[in-house]
Amino acid sequence: VIVGLNGARWHRMIELSAVTIEHFGAYSDGVTDDIEAIKRMHAWSRSIDATFGPGIVLAPGVTAISYWDLGVTEIPAFKMRGPEVAYGRLPRAQLLLLEHANPYALRFKARRMEVANLSINGAASTKGFLENTVTRGDYCRIHAIQARNLTGRCFHVFDTIDTKLDQCYSSKGKA
Repeated sequence: VIVGLNGARWHRMIELSAVTIEHFGAYSDGVTDDIEAIKRMHAWSRSIDATFGPGIVLAPGVTAISYWDLGVTEIPAFKMRGPEVAYGRLPRAQLLLLEHANPYALRFKARRMEVANLSINGAASTKGFLENTVTRGDYCRIHAIQARNLTGRCFHVFDTIDTKLDQCYSSKGKA
């Protein structure tokens, strides 16, 4: 809500599908650690619908992230995606993994997991990208991913009933 000089109030309207981490304070400049904006968007998405909300949506460009461990409590879902792309080889949103002391940049325990339309660059880190520690997971969807320069695993998923990997590419490292 924006309040004008004369006291008039304005409320900005935006489609859910257009909301990105930049609406939550991310710079997406490839330098600034945007993990706090990612946390805020995740919390907002869960407030809409913990299982089927919009998730974390990255804007086109380079988003630098350090580390986020969501803990050992099971959550219904974890979703992260960039803008839609025709081919997984050409994502418009890139995650640059910054160096940190933990084995993965993202760690959580989610029954449903979806990661799509991202380029993941580990050149600034010696760690992996994502670990989902849930057992008895419902589904895992990984779509349109370009993984580069990773010295750790890109995805470490323990157990899911329904898993789909589609248009995933890797170069210059482990994935």
